[in-house]
Amino acid sequence: MRRDRAISFRPEVPWQVGKRYRLTLVSGADRSCALGEICGITENAASFDPLAGATTDNAAGGPNLVVTFAGAAASAGTRMVTEALPYTDINGSGGVDNGEKARDENRVALRITGTDGLVSSASFDTPDCLPDTPEKEACMYLSGAMPVELLPLAHNCALPGGGAVASCVPVVLSPQAMYATSLAMHATVLFSIGTSTRMSVMRIREPADGPITGFLIDDNGTPTLVLGLELYLDAPDMSLPLGTDHDLHSKPLSIRLRGPMRFLPDGRIAIAVANVDDVPINVKISPVVGSGTVKMIVPRGEMKIQLVSPPLRGGLP
Repeated sequence: MRRDRAISFRPEVPWQVGKRYRLTLVSGADRSCALGEICGITENAASFDPLAGATTDNAAGGPNLVVTFAGAAASAGTRMVTEALPYTDINGSGGVDNGEKARDENRVALRITGTDGLVSSASFDTPDCLPDTPEKEACMYLSGAMPVELLPLAHNCALPGGGAVASCVPVVLSPQAMYATSLAMHATVLFSIGTSTRMSVMRIREPADGPITGFLIDDNGTPTLVLGLELYLDAPDMSLPLGTDHDLHSKPLSIRLRGPMRFLPDGRIAIAVANVDDVPINVKISPVVGSGTVKMIVPRGEMKIQLVSPPLRGGLP
């Protein structure tokens, strides 16, 4: 089941330095699976445009994914494709279905802190996923993959949020996306409405001055990743009744993450990070006339991501 989420290929001959190449992944014109198209185990064509919607008629088929690149010389870094493991949404439906176990290692907990404007009240229509807190929180469960590169040891490393360490291992992340399960909410905006986000998309924004870089540091004997991320949050399938609109489209978020790195018995590397500050998320709701806001936060420590590399010994788990 896990391997239906990934494809890989190897060139017949090594890349030539400076030569340009083009990789095309064909998804087809519609949801059906035809010869030469990339399809899932459900025989639906792949979708390479998640912002067009994951649970609508645009969920499969559509534009091909075309990647143009140039061959480069070997570097001193160590590259690996990490995956958010374990994950909850086994079948990729965008929700937590019967038989799927909610995994705490990869999830985001949200808490409503207030409303303003035309929104007079708001609440989650889901069970409390953090029952030990006095407030009610709802969780979105994360899945996705993240290619990373561990660079050689560096010195005098400036860390996100301030401060520096004498030495570190820079960790470069590719600007990929993570996917979150649906979240149901009820709000009063002149009238009572209920909706769900359906599958959400969190895209990493690459800074203008270079690649996304975190730092592995020595935290009292524990190798620890320190990382700052700029994200876009989208809910492309979320819809509201009676002409009401929302602004969960390319919603910018800034998050600082920190957590330990472990070496597992089969040779895998596991990095488990969490947010070190509260993360505010304000969702604007706009009926035909006027607007209001649902104010939420991701409490400190309640955005959890565990990235795990492939095993060096044995087969895939």
